[in-house]
Amino acid sequence: MELIGQHKTNFVYYFLPKEEPLENLPAENWVCLGIANQEFDKPLFNRFIKHSIYSGLLEFKGQGIYGEKLHDWFDDEVVNLEVIEEYPETDVMTTWYSGEENDLANAVWSCFYAQILPEGTDATQTKVVCLPFDGADYRKELAIILDRLNNGWIPPDE
Repeated sequence: MELIGQHKTNFVYYFLPKEEPLENLPAENWVCLGIANQEFDKPLFNRFIKHSIYSGLLEFKGQGIYGEKLHDWFDDEVVNLEVIEEYPETDVMTTWYSGEENDLANAVWSCFYAQILPEGTDATQTKVVCLPFDGADYRKELAIILDRLNNGWIPPDE
């Protein structure tokens, strides 16, 4: 997991799910920005879901052309785990941003300003972890967005 920046008191990381073990993800108090602009590895995504929802994930945000699909797939798997496999109930919230201009910037902004976190969560201490489920490299674009946010910029749709 690579530190790519910080906004306010929140650290932002980049995690390559095809190259790193899921055990390297945070164990508590984190928000995931999952990105996919092309088809993604569904079995890998399912393993990520099963691992993350019981490892302190607070919110999952799907982004990109497949952002809504990531969101829906995540929700479906949570229902499957809770109802069919009788896993303990989870309160991980999900949202999505899908392919519009400035969409990645809006999704990054929402990781800090439009979080849907469980009551009592200290939003100033959450970690934001960006995962490219499509295998593309978004680090440079994310770093630019963080730099702009740190200089007071607000995406046009916010």
